Amino acid sequence: MMKKVLLTAISLFVLVFALAACGNNNDDNDTAPVVPVTPSETLPEDNDPIVPDEDEDEDQDEDTQDQDNVANEDDIRGNWDGNVYTNHHLGITFTAPADWEISTDAELATLFGLTSNFNGLNALQTVGIFSDMMAICPETGNNVQVIFESLDGLTMTETDYINEMIPEFEAIGASVTVIPGTISLGNRNWYSYYTLLFGIDGRQLLSIQGDVAVMLVITTITYSDGVVEEILNMFDSL
Repeated sequence: MMKKVLLTAISLFVLVFALAACGNNNDDNDTAPVVPVTPSETLPEDNDPIVPDEDEDEDQDEDTQDQDNVANEDDIRGNWDGNVYTNHHLGITFTAPADWEISTDAELATLFGLTSNFNGLNALQTVGIFSDMMAICPETGNNVQVIFESLDGLTMTETDYINEMIPEFEAIGASVTVIPGTISLGNRNWYSYYTLLFGIDGRQLLSIQGDVAVMLVITTITYSDGVVEEILNMFDSL
């Protein structure tokens, strides 16, 4: 578990810096950077398309539609409607300010070595961790992520997870402050803690059901009093 948690911690901070760089240099390059998160396994890349025989066209179309339905009916992943992210599995919404930039599915897939329009359940089985959404303020670099992580069948509480996370964060130079109590949001109670690395503040909300951990990650590249609470208030329950 220790190596897995270390991977998660480093991955989160790598993504934070990638988001900040992407937001601050958006005018120079519209393509999201490829961030090496070193997943344990990636989905195979698509080969050159094979042209089916004419009498197989109808079956091919049905198969393609079935694959699309698998992604669209995923009970873990959320979706965006304009600037509003909704995740029915978690029972939450997030309303991004009008000037915030929202990562596309293709950009999220690239960050984690997944294929575009990926299925959340499949992603947990293949790479073990993925970001369901990212939104960033291009002016400040402050950003939000919703991250799912497979615990590989381990049974642990949020307190257990945080206690194992603390030394791994400290090993990469980050400080951790655990916040007492829980926050009720959506259909869950969330445990929370602050992290600080190289002057970058992070607020993580953690919830575990079964062997899947979910983190709502608020990162403030440009910090000011009340900014974390302001971003946290952009979340709401369904």
